[in-house]
Amino acid sequence: MASAVAESELSDVDWLVMRARSFPKTDPYSAKAWLITAKSLFPQSFVIQFEFYIVEKTAKNVDEAARILQDMLQNFPEEQRLWAEVQSILESLQKEPQDQKFSFLTDLFAAIPTSTQCSMLTQVSKKIPDVLERCQLLLVVMRKFPNLVPEHGIKLMETLVQEEINSGVVNNPVNCYRKLLVCDVMPLVLEKGGHLEVNMFQLYLWLQRAIEFYVSYISQPNASTSSSGETSSNTDAADGSRPSPAKSRGQAVLPDIEMQVPDPWGNLLRLLLLTGHRLNWDMEQNIVSRPKEYQIASLQHQLMRAKASNSGETNKKQILHTGMVLFVYSMVHYVSHVHTDAPGHQIPVVLVEALSGPHMEKLSP
Repeated sequence: MASAVAESELSDVDWLVMRARSFPKTDPYSAKAWLITAKSLFPQSFVIQFEFYIVEKTAKNVDEAARILQDMLQNFPEEQRLWAEVQSILESLQKEPQDQKFSFLTDLFAAIPTSTQCSMLTQVSKKIPDVLERCQLLLVVMRKFPNLVPEHGIKLMETLVQEEINSGVVNNPVNCYRKLLVCDVMPLVLEKGGHLEVNMFQLYLWLQRAIEFYVSYISQPNASTSSSGETSSNTDAADGSRPSPAKSRGQAVLPDIEMQVPDPWGNLLRLLLLTGHRLNWDMEQNIVSRPKEYQIASLQHQLMRAKASNSGETNKKQILHTGMVLFVYSMVHYVSHVHTDAPGHQIPVVLVEALSGPHMEKLSP
């Protein structure tokens, strides 16, 4: 009796949905039959269409679930329940692909047309208050779907630069915004961005930010300590085996593991080469995919050729940036191999053999 009274209080839409849900998951066709009837009676009902989506999602029907989701996004853009589902789909893109649950949601997102994907990203990003989380979400999606890089890449880079300035950490290059910019977003945009609507001046600014970050990251004191309380040596600087800079700099916004940069020199050289290709520097076409040692040797030859050609402003900037990176690399690499274990040696020793140039005589006393 109580059940009959409860059913009588339901609206027609809710009653039809209840009838569809009454069938076990092993009988989706009966549930669909009720929902088809319900949809024909109430074609503008979000509740019925969302229930249709749940049935297809439960049955792992990627294409059909994607089609219904797209229809709902077009017809019911203000429904909070719908956007909660969209956010869970986008969050699944950051999870391990081996998980079957998240794998289905990733496939579901991939089956949606690009225009709808962009709409989902735009709307969800507006609802995420934390800028860093929003940028990380966009980064994950661009990695999975490179066709979105041209549309969102430059805007994402500008957002990170502005947020770094707004947060007041711009004077400390080793921060979460700069790390995300130069380690993750810049390489992706420069490599997958196609034709970028950005001027040369902006490219040089981004490159300078990258050099500043990596040099600061590599040259900072080792923050890890041994069990005796003594600070460990700095001999890993050349190969990038650095401790997390987040704690030592007070910028632990990202987890320690995410502030680690496994191969800073390799990453910096790759960025230098990618930027150089964008700026039409004189360099090998496939050098980005070569080993680090080969890249360094090639950059040295490239630097000598650029100095010999002396062909304009672009040439001078190529010499400046390439020479600066190679000089700092050589210096840090040398320092990391200097023997400083003798008593009294508290600071690594740097040996500069010679600095020569057409204007060096003017600097002599």
